[in-house]
Amino acid sequence: MGSAAVEDAVESVKAEPASGAVAGPVPGAVPETARVKKSRGRPPAGGSPASTDEIMATALRIFARDGFAGASVAEINRELGVSHNLIHQRFGSKEGLWFAVVDWVFGHAAALVAQGAAGPELAPLEEFRRGIVRFLILQADYPDAVRLVSMESAIEGPRLAYLYERHIEPILVRLAKPLEPLIRRKVLTRNDLRSIHFLIAHGATAPFSALPLARRMAPGDPLSAQAVRRHARFVADMIVAGVEAKANEPGASAKRPGDAADRPSGDDEQSRG
Repeated sequence: MGSAAVEDAVESVKAEPASGAVAGPVPGAVPETARVKKSRGRPPAGGSPASTDEIMATALRIFARDGFAGASVAEINRELGVSHNLIHQRFGSKEGLWFAVVDWVFGHAAALVAQGAAGPELAPLEEFRRGIVRFLILQADYPDAVRLVSMESAIEGPRLAYLYERHIEPILVRLAKPLEPLIRRKVLTRNDLRSIHFLIAHGATAPFSALPLARRMAPGDPLSAQAVRRHARFVADMIVAGVEAKANEPGASAKRPGDAADRPSGDDEQSRG
């Protein structure tokens, strides 16, 4: 599913009718590698035959597959068919390349999310639902970014700090904005937002980032435009229905910060014992 297909899918989401009484966007984090087509054969190893997009897409794929420690700048240069010192000349170091790759892929994601968010004013939960759909459609085109974020999320350090503060948190804030009325009413807490984020950004993106497993579990290509849209809408409908049910619980608006919503329940305590 290429970038053009993603943009077409986003447009179809913007035009789709509201489902029931629900609405709205979600927190999440990030997209896959742009698929760059190269001509066959190895270009001359001098100069810079590779475009910036080719370098970024190749480096993203290798960082996502091998991790930062395992990724080899020499291998990236070989795959691009360029001079062995091109990466160091352009980015200074492997770390410099990693930061450039992250900025590149999140720049694409933020631009597409912002573009898809423009439209008529909607009820908060419908806006939230459409935001989930847009987010997942974008992730389908960037599975390597999902893999990279999952890998870096398990390692505390400066790369995770950069990822979160520079890119993930701003997207979370933007996409969770329609949930602000429920946060003000104490129906949802920060812990709830974290759960929603992981359900969508790591759980619902798994058919794209864990493609071999997804293909074993059901027939059909999980990355076909039709399958991506169906999956995105199915996930969005389920999550919004859960949020709506929570909002309609008796006494849902009477909760206060530090109340049972933020403290472990008796069952949680017993399960830890």
